[in-house]
Amino acid sequence: MSLRQRQPLFIVVCSVWTWLSFQNSFGQEHSIFLDEEPLHEKKMCLRCQAANNSHILLHHQKFSPTAQLTAVPERGYDVLRYDLFMDWMNPLTQAAENGAARIYTGIQRMTVFRKVIAPDSIPALQNTETMLEFDAPEDHIRIDSVFIGTQKGRVARNNPSFPVNSFFVIGRTLWFRDTTLITVYYTHRSEQNNDDGTGFMLYRKGRLGAIRAGNDSVFLPQRLAYTMSQPYGARRWMPCNDVPFDKALVSISVRVPQGMTAVANGILQERKKDSLGGETFVWHHQYPVAPYLMAVSASVFSNYQEFYRKVSNPNDSIPITHYFWQEDDTNLPLNNRNYNVRKSFEITVGTIAAYARWFGEYPYESYGHVVVQPFFAGGMEHQTMSTINRAWLRGSSAAGIAHEIIHQWYGDKVTCRSWEDIWLNEGTATYGEALWYESWGGRAWNMVAMEGFRRNYFASRTRLQSVYVQNPTTIDVIFNYATTYCKGGWIHHLLRRVYGDSIYFPAMRLFVNRFAFGAATTGDFTTVFSEVIGTQRVPVSVDTLMKEWVYGSGEPVFAASWRFLQAGPSGSNRLQVSLQQIQRGENIPNIFHLPVELSFWKYSPDKRDTQRIIRTIEMNNRIETRTFDLPFIPDSILIDEAQSILCQKITPSQVLTNGNVGFSVYPLPVREGEPATIDVILRQQEAIQLDIVNVLGQVVKTVYQGLASEGAQVFQDNLALPIGTYFIRLQSTQGTQIRKIHIMR
Repeated sequence: MSLRQRQPLFIVVCSVWTWLSFQNSFGQEHSIFLDEEPLHEKKMCLRCQAANNSHILLHHQKFSPTAQLTAVPERGYDVLRYDLFMDWMNPLTQAAENGAARIYTGIQRMTVFRKVIAPDSIPALQNTETMLEFDAPEDHIRIDSVFIGTQKGRVARNNPSFPVNSFFVIGRTLWFRDTTLITVYYTHRSEQNNDDGTGFMLYRKGRLGAIRAGNDSVFLPQRLAYTMSQPYGARRWMPCNDVPFDKALVSISVRVPQGMTAVANGILQERKKDSLGGETFVWHHQYPVAPYLMAVSASVFSNYQEFYRKVSNPNDSIPITHYFWQEDDTNLPLNNRNYNVRKSFEITVGTIAAYARWFGEYPYESYGHVVVQPFFAGGMEHQTMSTINRAWLRGSSAAGIAHEIIHQWYGDKVTCRSWEDIWLNEGTATYGEALWYESWGGRAWNMVAMEGFRRNYFASRTRLQSVYVQNPTTIDVIFNYATTYCKGGWIHHLLRRVYGDSIYFPAMRLFVNRFAFGAATTGDFTTVFSEVIGTQRVPVSVDTLMKEWVYGSGEPVFAASWRFLQAGPSGSNRLQVSLQQIQRGENIPNIFHLPVELSFWKYSPDKRDTQRIIRTIEMNNRIETRTFDLPFIPDSILIDEAQSILCQKITPSQVLTNGNVGFSVYPLPVREGEPATIDVILRQQEAIQLDIVNVLGQVVKTVYQGLASEGAQVFQDNLALPIGTYFIRLQSTQGTQIRKIHIMR
């Protein structure tokens, strides 16, 4: 048994996140606390959490994470490189967390390639100048001066017509295909930690870091500063083009007090001490990165290093470095209470190797983790250096660590072009968790993970949002755990199930390689799968699947009925089965096109003679009726017994026939407030009437009255009747049939 097999199974449980504020002798401070450890990467804000856990009292101060976020269009340039310097000496030597303690200075050098023809023509500017827009909200970033090349430029940001989160650099003309250096000298000046957990986060030593069940409080052993950017927070700590599609090479230099360590993307190239007690850490990254995937953390960190030997070339390896507080380097058992950094991260090398075999070689020059607390998410896939919530060091989230690792392929190497397509990042990484279980436990463990995602999806009140984010203006909507994560993961499971490993994995490798170190859309993803499928016959086109599962809402709801027709050839038994989808609602597809397995069972008391046969119906219509010849008459039929579809199912029923009419009602009994389903099968078109009658023979409700088509008809009605016994009466040209029902609590 491998070490990963001994990891406890802590997936699928939707964690309860409580955000609190804390007041101490230093004054009132803003912070983010967790009263239960996050088992997922999941990023969630207060309003969304309150909607899902209304029984939990949430305390907060000036919490506004659901405020409108601003997406940025193409601006006519590409940033080719960021060379960033930040001096964090002041924040890391002060005692407080707020006000002047948060001030630091920075220099952002951006190498910019001009994509459109200048000059720009805007009011009040001469046509010999260029105006470039960058992101930096005024309440966080003060622009001190700017240079275009060696010439000093001007800054415009107070015009009422300008966006409040950006500024404009005005200066010499940049012509089409010009490349120049834009240098921005700036001062970070936000007054406090942002309540949505993004931007520049600063916490003092000894402050409360987390509250757990059983009054197990955790306090910070060292002063800590870090950045968190997804989705629109990079602009809060550095001037940049804060969009996921504009990737650039990066060098990050950070000055901190001697004795502290600054951690960033890529490889640590240099450490330079100065005579004023500071030390500058210089990090270089060899591959393009989106601004939201750039990150810096600084504290009194310890570290240890291991190596991943490449699957493609075992003679080559990359360093994996983990940064953490020394107090967490223990030999204590992982019991969801003790911190043990080495035990928690021991899956890293093997997990990278497993993903490399599935999706191609690990794409970067290094990898590692940096541990922080408080942290509003479970983990964040910063390129080459994932930020991890300290709570995960208690051993409860091995799958979460795997989630951040697979993001290095899907999310980092190829990034969603806009937040509308965030499922390409998070849905893939969620399915990556299931693949991690499969890597050591086989397909059975993959399904254990998928069942957890199913439960979380159906437990959510926000699951009817489409996977494609129609209006990505709040963190709650973008990171809807039910749809972006759980349903997104189930879409990958469906792709693999419908098309098979021979298409799914080659398509995933082609996707990540075609858009390597760039960005992609759902349309790009669909095109790649279509190319790999080619002329092969498949049950449903990938275009149709994406339209229904990504752009549509909800999930299929299956109902089925069956009846015995007659003896078939060679002593077989002929059955007619009607399988129907009965889902309805805004943006919910009328039909989800997909193959559905039906399991026919005949049980034996001693189980030795129990028989089962599986048949598949490809659903291309809302109702599909098929005739099957079976070697036995079944006792029952199960829809999707393997649980391979994200769906709801109503237990199939046998239709008892009378002449040309078949009639059944289920489930029995009917629970108060739940709908009853009535199956009617007609051999010819005719007029029918369905009534609900009480024990006195009085009609209390008419379900349907009118002409009904030949074949299977399914009626679903939320009865809204008092608890008791009723009769459903079907009247047709063949006479009257009655079925007894009970409505119970």
